[in-house]
Amino acid sequence: MVNSDRASAPAVVRAVRILSYLAGHATAQRLTAIAGAIGIPVSSTAAICNALEAERMIVRRNEGYVLGPLNVELAQRFLSQLQPLSAFADVVADHKALRHETVQIALLDGFDMLYVARRDSDQPFLISSAVGKRLPANCTAVGKASLALLEPAQRRIPKSLPAMTDRSIIDIKGLQAAIDEAGERGYAVDDEETSPGVICFGVARKTPRQEIYGISATLLKSRVTPELQETIVRDLTATADALFPPPLQSA
Repeated sequence: MVNSDRASAPAVVRAVRILSYLAGHATAQRLTAIAGAIGIPVSSTAAICNALEAERMIVRRNEGYVLGPLNVELAQRFLSQLQPLSAFADVVADHKALRHETVQIALLDGFDMLYVARRDSDQPFLISSAVGKRLPANCTAVGKASLALLEPAQRRIPKSLPAMTDRSIIDIKGLQAAIDEAGERGYAVDDEETSPGVICFGVARKTPRQEIYGISATLLKSRVTPELQETIVRDLTATADALFPPPLQSA
């Protein structure tokens, strides 16, 4: 979250916070509720909401506000700029072991993994992630694999680590060890750290634009054998190399 005391445009920061607040609620929110959540006067909230409504970022509904259609348009344009997504489904389909698993791409954003693409298993089951959702890096295979591509000083690790299950890594030393392990072997594991009974394997790559993407395969832990794990990691690695090829070396 941007510190409003240091921001050069406080109104913009407040507008973003209003949008984030509305994004977290499925029902329309009244001005008083928005103002209380953001911590600004109702009059200021009303002025910002009027501007956001005029730009179709929010819409009035049931004496309150919800997110507007422009957010969808912007999200689609953002996703269209992520080049690997256009080939994602085809590349995954080329690898036999991945055809039957839920495969996802996530973008490292601070200490969060923002999920931007997903191809469901032919036997779907409930998992914590979804396109557009954020999960903490310490709980996910893609997160630990992504952090392993950064220098230690570049990793934005909070002092208090969030937990999603009782198996989530919540101590800094444990996370550092998991990151080091991911860097050494080239992939990371989420062993019931986001959802009970579910295991994920993830690899990560850095693009020429210095963005870091993780690719994961998710499956029921009860299905995993050493042979299946080895095959999935091999196919994930090949998929990552196909979607995020290293830059050509100049002669």
